Amino acid sequence: MADDLAQLVAPAKLSTSGGQDCMWPSNIMTVKRLILITGMHRSGTSVVTRLCNILGADIGGEMLPPTPDNPKGYWENAAAFALHADLFEAFGQSWNALAALPEGWATSEASDKTVTKLSAVLRHEFTGPLEVLKD
Repeated sequence: MADDLAQLVAPAKLSTSGGQDCMWPSNIMTVKRLILITGMHRSGTSVVTRLCNILGADIGGEMLPPTPDNPKGYWENAAAFALHADLFEAFGQSWNALAALPEGWATSEASDKTVTKLSAVLRHEFTGPLEVLKD
């Protein structure tokens, strides 16, 4: 298993919007294309993700279940959501916190582990040539 992950993750240096450098697998989308949907809570990201899915983008495996707040569903991959929640928790945060992440978070061990795990989720749960991931 470790060998599989080592082959999957060939890091490339990227810069975040805050100017921090972070590592990201350079071969994560060698054949595929990924649409990444980001936005604030209650800003329409669920409907945009679902529209991408209706238009042919693979949405991956298990989705977060609908709730009374969003009865038609969040259209968010449960495994990716759990990984992001774990990353926030590693820094004493949550997905709905207003505080900024600490300096250096993008190059931390917790971030590196999340990238590796998220790479595996993208590789194993998303099977189409066009994929959509909501965060």
